[in-house]
Amino acid sequence: MRLVVTRDLEEFASRATDFLAERVERNILATVLVHALRGRYDAPGAFAYGLDDDDAVCAAALRTPLAPMLACELDDVAAGILVERWLCEDPQRSGVCGVTATARAVADAWARRSGGRGTVTCASGCTCSPRSAIRRGRPQGGHASP
Repeated sequence: MRLVVTRDLEEFASRATDFLAERVERNILATVLVHALRGRYDAPGAFAYGLDDDDAVCAAALRTPLAPMLACELDDVAAGILVERWLCEDPQRSGVCGVTATARAVADAWARRSGGRGTVTCASGCTCSPRSAIRRGRPQGGHASP
């Protein structure tokens, strides 16, 4: 996966909108993108999209001011690539929201890169280490803090 990180909202929207519309798990990202396009946020956000070998979008993440990163479903490898590139553009420590497996993968990658320890707060309100969230059978939505 080749990852593009940008502050250009229009570029992100032109590349990622169709990808975000493909799955219900990406609905929150799509909704936040619509709000950003309508000027709801005072400051620019940060945006990322992954491209596969055919140059098609295969991943997306965004962060609006004062909010955590929102990320689509990512495996451990893609999460590592995202964190490495993301922190160069947007080093603010703000956490990540996504399906639990993604939140866990990004929190783990963030912790590895920073030498810290991440946590995942699941939809039910429990807080646990990134690796234990799935083993405990928590709901599929999670928020992670690196």
